Amino acid sequence: DLKAVYGIGEKLSARIIKFRDRLGGFLVEGQLYHVYGLEAEVIDRLLKKFKIKTLPTVNRINVNTAAVDDLTKLVYFNYDIAQEIVNYRDTNGQFMAFDELALVEGFPKDKLEIIQLYLFLKN
Repeated sequence: DLKAVYGIGEKLSARIIKFRDRLGGFLVEGQLYHVYGLEAEVIDRLLKKFKIKTLPTVNRINVNTAAVDDLTKLVYFNYDIAQEIVNYRDTNGQFMAFDELALVEGFPKDKLEIIQLYLFLKN
């Protein structure tokens, strides 16, 4: 179905599906802008044809207890960022608010609003 949109071929459709699957599902349409290689014009065409009709149930990660490997399951974190989150937490204590994640070295601050949809804070 994705390949029916002008500008999406085999590789991009596979990349969109892989990204969605790693997330556990798209929670907001703007997440398409985070798919590598997907141009804004193509995303605009996609959003005219496809919408999020029902929100998926995602397995949210407790950022205060998650190990590095757990954090890397979220597509927005590579190993280095996950390690920095754990190091920051070990040094400064548990996160009390999502905004504190922006203090972590290398954290993708511009994606914080979306990332926090996949996390939770529990002490």
